[in-house]
Amino acid sequence: MSRVVSGERSASGNRETIGNQLFDREGVVWWVMRTYRTRRREFPELLARGEYAHASVVRLPTPSAAEAFLTEAGTLTSQAATRRG
Repeated sequence: MSRVVSGERSASGNRETIGNQLFDREGVVWWVMRTYRTRRREFPELLARGEYAHASVVRLPTPSAAEAFLTEAGTLTSQAATRRG
């Protein structure tokens, strides 16, 4: 979406617009809708592999859980900045 705002050309030389992002069958919105079910099934399997054992997975099933997570992350970031000086 940042290329829509900036007018920057994509790697193929095209300019993205709000219209082609929202309504084009190849746009991001449609891609998410087309691939959601597959990705939802594949990600737990992918993250269960040993090569991703170092990755932390945070599941935020509700907007309130996401808000609480971001609030806590902001608090922790502020505390770390205060300690640094």
